[in-house]
Amino acid sequence: YIPSFKPRRLKIEKSFFEKFPPKGDYQIEDAMRMASYGRMIIADEMGLGKTYETAQTINQLFFHNLADRVLIVTIPSTLYNWHYEILQFSDLFNEDDFLIITEANRQKIYEKDLPKIVIISYNTFKLCSDYCYKQQNKEIKKYRKAQIDFSWWGTNRILICDEIHTAKNMDTRWTQILHMHKQYFEYRYGLSGTPSPNGIHELYSPIKFI
Repeated sequence: YIPSFKPRRLKIEKSFFEKFPPKGDYQIEDAMRMASYGRMIIADEMGLGKTYETAQTINQLFFHNLADRVLIVTIPSTLYNWHYEILQFSDLFNEDDFLIITEANRQKIYEKDLPKIVIISYNTFKLCSDYCYKQQNKEIKKYRKAQIDFSWWGTNRILICDEIHTAKNMDTRWTQILHMHKQYFEYRYGLSGTPSPNGIHELYSPIKFI
């Protein structure tokens, strides 16, 4: 946790953990830290339940009316897994509350009636940003400002970046575009089982993200 966000002291809503039991008390503690701190890197090893903890964090924030929209950026192979697991660990949402953005339907991200939870891959997010830029410019250049306007999309937005080590290189274009748009999201979470596989220098981008 980086103290760039003022923590809130939340009263835990235990019913979510009773209806969707955790593997261990550590998952309850992690979820409550995530909801209270607002910005965290979750670096549990694989199999310890990062997705479960994140779903429970979303439950707490929505229950307390502290958040109303979620954007999940992840790798292509987990797009539908996120959809499945949030539905599995929450009774606050139904199928109509989800939208999975792919290259084929990426124009939907510009619509103003987006559902509560949008799931997209890193590369598709970059393509959506580039498309917005091309609407105002003849050629794609290395722009430095956010192109997708999320200001109308709810009032308290959550940004979850799964496999955050995917965006470890600040020279990668999708990493730069991710950092451009983070300003729209009060709550930010980076998840990774291997946050710095090649050295501590790879933590710079994830820490800058939160």
